[in-house]
Amino acid sequence: MSSPLLPYANAYVLVESLGATTVVSGRITTSAGTKYLVQCYLTKQISTGTETGGEYRPLRASPGSNLPGASGDIYLYRGYALRFAQVASGYALGDTIPTTGWTDLVSTTKPVWLKAGITVQHQQGSEPISSECIIEDVAGRYGGAGIDQIVSISVGGIPLIIRSGNIKR
Repeated sequence: MSSPLLPYANAYVLVESLGATTVVSGRITTSAGTKYLVQCYLTKQISTGTETGGEYRPLRASPGSNLPGASGDIYLYRGYALRFAQVASGYALGDTIPTTGWTDLVSTTKPVWLKAGITVQHQQGSEPISSECIIEDVAGRYGGAGIDQIVSISVGGIPLIIRSGNIKR
């Protein structure tokens, strides 16, 4: 059963599962994992930082688009992961959205690759792609039990919170 929120889906998250870890010539190597495109209904819940008049928070130093010590805002996106599709290893957010191969997500069958603490790419509506996002929670406000299961089943998705830092331009 597809979610009643599916017509209002406004975000995509690109998740790469962990590949196989092997030892090659005495070195630990990890192969590329499988990529999944997750269609979500998310709302921007909390923002802190210089752009919103909040406190100064430097972004963490990392290779990629974030600059060490740059000031910016940190946003939390809260909502539901509604469905997913496996995509090619070279797929990037902004590429053509698959039209087939979608699997609905329900709270009773959460995939093992969708878990808190992993880094993902996220695009909310027409905002720029954020490549340094972290999944904060996939269980809901009550740990995925009790009322969370009732709400999640009626919504037809998995509760999801993503943290994203955007550099102030």
